[in-house]
Amino acid sequence: MGGEYGHLTPQEFSKLNRSQRRRYWQKVRQRSLAEQSAQAASGKPPVRSGTAFPWATPGITKHDVVKAVRGALVSAARRQVCVGWHTLAEAAGLKPDDLSDLARTSILVAVDHAAGPAGVLLSSLVVSSRNAPVPYFDEILGRLGRPSGLRPIELGQVRKTEQARAFAAYAHPPDHGSA
Repeated sequence: MGGEYGHLTPQEFSKLNRSQRRRYWQKVRQRSLAEQSAQAASGKPPVRSGTAFPWATPGITKHDVVKAVRGALVSAARRQVCVGWHTLAEAAGLKPDDLSDLARTSILVAVDHAAGPAGVLLSSLVVSSRNAPVPYFDEILGRLGRPSGLRPIELGQVRKTEQARAFAAYAHPPDHGSA
């Protein structure tokens, strides 16, 4: 039933007032139409995953998926690298096709939500299969209460700044023990 609510859980959706629900559904429709247009323009057949939200499957919880993805992102930050969903899905015991963009967005929002409004955004380390920024990074920013609706150049600057912050936050301190 999670797919019916997009990236919100039924509990999150039920807390929205009428105006927020209307704006939410408009955004979901706009995103869906944009994805369909982009897919049609690319000439490739649409890629559909079997489950919009893998935690709708028995034995898989969102908490476990978020925890695994967060661990993989922290590991990437320590290694000073960006990662794709192949790596993140594998860390969670899933296949990349098991995760829709809505599920990916929801997972990354949950990963970064714990950091608070001024925290490091591990989601900035996630890249698409072409090593490009994920198309939903702006939405993640908005859902975390950060500035969003940015022009591509501004979004790229925010992403680079957040990557540098993540790398700095998880960099190994110099070893002063051996001399």
